[in-house]
Amino acid sequence: GLAVRQISLLEALEFRYFIEGNSVALAAQNRTDQEAEALQGLLEALRNTVGDTTAFVQADIAFHNALATACKNTLVPIVIEGVAEVVRASSEGGLRLLRSEKEWSEAFDVHVRITDAVVSQDAEEAKAAMRKHYEIAEARLWRETEHRESTQASGAER
Repeated sequence: GLAVRQISLLEALEFRYFIEGNSVALAAQNRTDQEAEALQGLLEALRNTVGDTTAFVQADIAFHNALATACKNTLVPIVIEGVAEVVRASSEGGLRLLRSEKEWSEAFDVHVRITDAVVSQDAEEAKAAMRKHYEIAEARLWRETEHRESTQASGAER
């Protein structure tokens, strides 16, 4: 398998956005009624696990896998499954950076926006919502990186 520790969280986020940023539009266009219902059920699972990183990661992975299946491009779920370790690591890594109820709410709310767009078959809104999802995750990552660097710099000055 792919050595996850050799891949940065930023690289994993970029890769996932590269795949999901477009496949979500296909999911919106091609999803079945059953897939829409399943996505809403997975959204409920996310709602019920807000604040619990381990449980939220499980629900988040299931949510993103459902989107991959709904896009109806056979290669997307294969690629997502092929990098499952990276997907899990990026999901866990990003969610561990959530520091407040407000950030948990923001993480959940973007999944609501994605779900609503896919259910209503609005491909452009689905893409915009997924872009927002990854922008939020990347901003948290940069905040954490800057925090670590400033902490290391102040430690080095002593």
